[in-house]
Amino acid sequence: MLEKANLTIAPSRAFKVNAAINQLKNAPFGTLDDSLRLTIPRACEYGYDIASNRGARHDPDEVDPNEMDASLCVSLCSWILGELLRSANKGASDLGEVADAISSLTERKYPSIETVNDRTYFHIKGLSAREIAVLLLWKVHPKRMKRESIIAGIIRHKFKARNAEVAVSRLGTVVDVDSAGFRLLQPGIEEADEIFRKRVRHGKEAPQSRAIQVMSPPLRHH
Repeated sequence: MLEKANLTIAPSRAFKVNAAINQLKNAPFGTLDDSLRLTIPRACEYGYDIASNRGARHDPDEVDPNEMDASLCVSLCSWILGELLRSANKGASDLGEVADAISSLTERKYPSIETVNDRTYFHIKGLSAREIAVLLLWKVHPKRMKRESIIAGIIRHKFKARNAEVAVSRLGTVVDVDSAGFRLLQPGIEEADEIFRKRVRHGKEAPQSRAIQVMSPPLRHH
């Protein structure tokens, strides 16, 4: 947006979010659409303020705000991307495709992980018993988890006890085991990331790709 408004973009090491937002706010009227000049920068500023000034700094007698803050920021980022998409495609040849892409960004998001009274559930289709064990350990990392707790967590995902025991025995080199329990090692953390990349992110890749495709230059002629 700074480039589109012919404003100076600071070098990476000198770049300051607030300074960039203020540049856009103070840009002369007519330089950009008000959505790009005012509305989106204000939304960015709000999200940046939450990400920078909350989290670990809440008082011990308050409810931890991290979950509700994260939920807000996800929705806010989806709205910002949708608004950029709408603005970039004014005059597009296929407004229906643009509308579908925006709808995919603003549709309700469902969490892949849910914790109920310290019981964790992974709402990801097709997970094996061993993958659930890896994700359970990833969830508590860097803490350790008792063998029986891992087995109970696998059984909660509709696996039989025997399958759960075999899954734990097959964790192999991705865990460190001592009297305090199992702790995931770096290869295990990488494996958990790969599970999410393939099973969760890849599952949502199609609508994101549509959005990116709709934003491509051929749809808008300057």
